Amino acid sequence: MSPIRLTFIFFLFVFGGGAALAPVIHSFLALLGNWIPFLEEWRRDIPFRRLVNRGLIITALIGLWPFLRKLEIRNLKGIGLQRNYLRDRWSDGIGWWRQTIKGLEANWGIFSACN
Repeated sequence: MSPIRLTFIFFLFVFGGGAALAPVIHSFLALLGNWIPFLEEWRRDIPFRRLVNRGLIITALIGLWPFLRKLEIRNLKGIGLQRNYLRDRWSDGIGWWRQTIKGLEANWGIFSACN
């Protein structure tokens, strides 16, 4: 199956599953609220959009592992990340400072360009 088709199926699963899971979470909290009084008050204060958001996160986490397996991504090299070979230089105590200063300089440059 093509990666585009798999991505489309993953998005359908996440958004469809998250939308279907939100009322279930709401009903489950209402059911628990019958036995635990403070939970009913807490559930009334939670907006439904937050439950939809949690449902999306749950379904995305559930579907991520099969999605990556189907795309045959088994490690970080599969998504284009490589080992940082400068890590060996960090043992001298100076290399990580260089990386930190470069990162701070890049941040400063980006933020100053935005303002």
